[in-house]
Amino acid sequence: MKCEHCGRRNHQKGDCYYYKQVLTKQEQNPGDKQPPQSKLANTDHFAFMMTGCDENLQNDTPTSVVFILDSGATDHMVNRDDVFTSWSVLSPPLQVAVAKTGEFMTATKRGLIQVTTTLGFTGTLQDVLFTPQATTNLLSIRRIQESGMKVVFDQGVQVQDKTGKTILKGKTYNGLFGVKFRISKNMTESGSTLLVRNSDNFRLWHERLGHISNGKFQQLKRCQMAGNMSDLNKIMPTNDLCEACLYGKEARLPFNKNKNKSHVKRPLYIVHSDICGPITPSTLSCQNYFASFIDDYTHYTVTYLLTYKSELCKVFKDFVAKSETHFSLKLENLYCDNGGEYLPNEVKEFCLEKEIAFHLTVPHTPQQNGVAERMNRTITEKVRSMLSSADLDKSFWGEAVQTATYLINRTPTKALNTNKTPHEMWHNRKPQLNHLKVFGSTANNHFKTINQ
Repeated sequence: MKCEHCGRRNHQKGDCYYYKQVLTKQEQNPGDKQPPQSKLANTDHFAFMMTGCDENLQNDTPTSVVFILDSGATDHMVNRDDVFTSWSVLSPPLQVAVAKTGEFMTATKRGLIQVTTTLGFTGTLQDVLFTPQATTNLLSIRRIQESGMKVVFDQGVQVQDKTGKTILKGKTYNGLFGVKFRISKNMTESGSTLLVRNSDNFRLWHERLGHISNGKFQQLKRCQMAGNMSDLNKIMPTNDLCEACLYGKEARLPFNKNKNKSHVKRPLYIVHSDICGPITPSTLSCQNYFASFIDDYTHYTVTYLLTYKSELCKVFKDFVAKSETHFSLKLENLYCDNGGEYLPNEVKEFCLEKEIAFHLTVPHTPQQNGVAERMNRTITEKVRSMLSSADLDKSFWGEAVQTATYLINRTPTKALNTNKTPHEMWHNRKPQLNHLKVFGSTANNHFKTINQ
């Protein structure tokens, strides 16, 4: 499914955020023409440059490249693809508008370039467009500033990092400011990412962390709530629109919190549970439900995929055995709704045997089991966002539920009055995030050959 207005996936023209903005402006200004087909909104297929091409600015060598700084360029651009350390083909190609001439050029590749500045700083230029028709390589001032760096025009041009250190110097080329890099085809572990588009980095981590909110991302950084956060500390949240989040997060009234409930003092004193489903379509393994168990003290969540509701007792026993072994503590209270899945004698007999107090809510009042209800709502919202962003079939909701639970346990929550994640509260160690990939990313599966 692709929008006819903006060209993006996962929605139609009638639901398009950009199209609705155009219609709103048209209603406010009735004299305007019918809303045109959007081009600038479609950033996947359109770019912009201010500087026109000049044959006299080509000063490249096989081991170096000269860039002209362009305040109007939306992207870094090069006219030779032999400088790329790695690249991917753009399908379809991007149309690049040249403001000076009004003409269009085509970018056919996007990649990264390993560079060394004349001051000896090593790093990478990311998301560089290959535009073969151009005779000038362009360095986008906008991208530099988005990465948190500063461009200073004083006796030439300088680029300063966030600490004020000058990492790049340039001079004028036929009246235009330019900089020169040495290039290397080999990726090295040393050096930093140089002049990276910050919004791209944040969008990547926004998706890796299950479409985390800006506020929670800031809290994660500010309170250093995960281990080895050197990569995340460089990234600043942006206000870029995430259509998958708009699709996934439904409008709803908040649950009223039970202010009379005393705060528990240890894990497993209270556990909340709920079942969500039936969900259609079934997963690839024929599951139709998921059950969640949330520890009130740590707010750590465990989810199980179920084919039938009758499997609840089996997974509850598994949760009790593993959690009690983990803490060497006894589960005291189970809070759940008055659904039929919690009423069979098998569940009651198990709670009686384990001396677990069994608390059922009044029928049709999910707010009484608000912790579990809110958690299931949070999980399902993340699932919708992740499936939409990855453009995956809905039958992958089971994998998305498990991934969403994994990420929720490793990110901040307002339910805890502490600068710790549920994972740290449960395992007594900070979570590691460097291994995370965006849900739905391409992966290779290796099958071991027997007797090889």
